[in-house]
Amino acid sequence: MLSSNIGLSFSIKRNQILIYKHGLKQLGNPAYIQLLYNPTARAFIIKSCDQHTPDYIYIGKYLINNPGASVVLYSKTLMLRICSSVGGAFDNIDYCKLEGEVLSDENALIFPLSSQTGG
Repeated sequence: MLSSNIGLSFSIKRNQILIYKHGLKQLGNPAYIQLLYNPTARAFIIKSCDQHTPDYIYIGKYLINNPGASVVLYSKTLMLRICSSVGGAFDNIDYCKLEGEVLSDENALIFPLSSQTGG
């Protein structure tokens, strides 16, 4: 079931990705994650991983001094890749929030584009 407590938001103009702390807590506050997009399911996936996983993102530095915090990532390159992968879903918007749910078997969170709010 989708939950507003498990959120992922994008600020397109600021090249900002915000991963809500409740979702990270559900994953055990991982030091490394993958941010994936499944075009068939039209959903983003945040998956806990380790430093040997291809294309990992190290978020542990954000959690060292503030365990259980939300994580904010700034990356123009990543935002451009995200916008190009979603097939126009983020056109003409500055901000959007996606609600997600836990995929316990995968140690991951899933955020369907159909849960998008904002503008």
